[in-house]
Amino acid sequence: MKAFWMELQTTTELAFEQLFWSRKTLFVEILALLPPAIALFWRIGISSGIARPLVSAGGLFSAMMTTAYLQFLVLMVSLFYGTALIADEVENKTLTYITTRPVPKWFLLLGKYLAYLLIGTGITFHSIFLTYLVLFSMDGGSRLLQEIPVLFKDLCVVFLGVLAYGAIFCFLGTATKRPLVIGLTFCAGWESLITYLPGVTRKLTVMHFLQSLFPHISGQEVALLFPNQSAGIGESIAMILFYTALFFSLSLVVFNRRQYLFDQ
Repeated sequence: MKAFWMELQTTTELAFEQLFWSRKTLFVEILALLPPAIALFWRIGISSGIARPLVSAGGLFSAMMTTAYLQFLVLMVSLFYGTALIADEVENKTLTYITTRPVPKWFLLLGKYLAYLLIGTGITFHSIFLTYLVLFSMDGGSRLLQEIPVLFKDLCVVFLGVLAYGAIFCFLGTATKRPLVIGLTFCAGWESLITYLPGVTRKLTVMHFLQSLFPHISGQEVALLFPNQSAGIGESIAMILFYTALFFSLSLVVFNRRQYLFDQ
């Protein structure tokens, strides 16, 4: 058992270095710094008297969490890193070398997925922390401490989003030749549109259950005025974990069976 965890740690560390030092990290980091930058410009405008405070710091943070983070940054971070776990190895023609290691393929994919979780949560979390500090420090340290419970709930929901979407995009990276294109279509189409339809169809999206867990007014309630359409906490967590397990299992099956050598 000890040897198992040591090998998994080594595999995860190698995958982490490969993902973190890739060119996409700079682009994703720029995306992650946009929300704190918007919050900073808003604060400077209010403090200098250039702009009128049409919304409170808490209201702006809530709006940014439901739009800039949940519906944009979480999807983009998961898309760019999740699809790259295997697709980049195929594109760079290095998959042959990593699969010749004396460990099962599922072990390699698990290590890569864990590395993605570390990077994905790290990028999204530090962006949220910066936005939180910029906005709520306006009213002093007491307000920062007062909003910590809400911040903790936000981080938990964001982590579940990174977890589930990473598994989905990992599957696209293992099973398709154009994972980024398909993933962008999935984000802009399925997760961004189907989520707002009434009825049971929205339950086929991860976003519906993430919004149901969010401690802010969800996009569904704002856009469609359906305040009673949210799922319960237990159902939401169970469905998010189900989608995670389903798509990661499919990724393992495809990765074990697909002959990538013919694609190189």
